[in-house]
Amino acid sequence: AGPRAACCTPRNSGKRGLRGSRQDHRLRRGRRQGQGRMQGSGGAMVSFAASVLAGVVFRRDAMRRLGPRNRSRIRVLLYGDSITEFGYNVGLSGWVAILAEWWSRKADLVNRGFAGYNTRMAAAMAEDIIAPEAPDVMFLFFGANDAGLGGVSTQHVPLEEYESNLGKIIRTARAYNPRVQVVLIAPPPIWEPKLLEFLKERGRTVLDRENDNTKLYAEACLRVAEAHSTLAVDSWRLMEGASERRAEYLIDGIHLNGRGNEALSGAIREVLGTSAPHLTPEALPMHKPPWAEVDKDRPARSLLRR
Repeated sequence: AGPRAACCTPRNSGKRGLRGSRQDHRLRRGRRQGQGRMQGSGGAMVSFAASVLAGVVFRRDAMRRLGPRNRSRIRVLLYGDSITEFGYNVGLSGWVAILAEWWSRKADLVNRGFAGYNTRMAAAMAEDIIAPEAPDVMFLFFGANDAGLGGVSTQHVPLEEYESNLGKIIRTARAYNPRVQVVLIAPPPIWEPKLLEFLKERGRTVLDRENDNTKLYAEACLRVAEAHSTLAVDSWRLMEGASERRAEYLIDGIHLNGRGNEALSGAIREVLGTSAPHLTPEALPMHKPPWAEVDKDRPARSLLRR
C-alpha cells in the first residue's frame, strides 16, 4: 500500500505548491496595495476638499481685510426699501440718481433697494448683500415698512427688534470693511389722506400706518446711529413731519416726490461735507486722467498707471 500510495503523488507537487504560495502572496500584496491606493485616493480627496475650504476661508478673510484697497473708485452701497429702489427715478429727481451724478467718476454706487422689505428681511440677508461689495460708504434706509401698525400691517416689526436689526446690519458692514462710513437715514413722515388713496387703488381699505408711529421709528433710528457712532439724516424732521406741509414732499403719502428727493440728497451731501469731507467728490481722485493728459501715441503709459 505504501508504494502505491507514493505513486499516486505527482512528482512536481512540491513545485506547484511553491508556485501557489507565491501567487497567493502576490495576490494578497496586490490587494493590500489596491486598498492603500484607495485609501490614498480618499485621503487625497479629503485633502483637496480641505484645501478648497481653506481657500474659501482665506479669500473671505482677505476680502474682509483687503477688499476696499486698490480700488480706483470708492464703493457706495445704498441698502433700503422701495424709497431706495425708486431712488433712480430721474423723472422724480431720484435721490440716488442725484448722488450718482454727484459722485460721477469718483465712486461706484450700488443700489440695493427692495420694495416692501423691512429690517427683519434686511438683517437676514445682510451678509449676502454687503459681502460682495465691502463698501466704503453705506446708506441704511429702512423703517417706513417696519413702522406699519402691529396687527394691521404684515410688514410691521416691533420697535426694539427694529433697533436690533439695524445694529446687526451695521456690524456686518464693519466686519467686511472696518473703515466703512455708515449713514443711517430715518424714515420720512407719511401723509395719511394720500396714503389711504394709494392703498385703496391696490384693493386695501384699512390705513396700516400712522405718522406719529413713524416718528417713533425715526427717533429709534437716530438712537441706533448714536449708539453705533454712525452719521445720520433725520428725514422725518427734514420733511416737516410735524406739519401738514409734509404732504408737499410725498407723491402718494409715503414715497418721495421730486421735492422730497432733492431735500434728501441735499441733506446727505451736507452731512458728508461736514462730518466726512474725505468722501466727497471734491476730495476724491478722478478715475483715470482727463483725456487731454493721455499720451496720444502710447495711451497705456498714461492709463495703466492709475
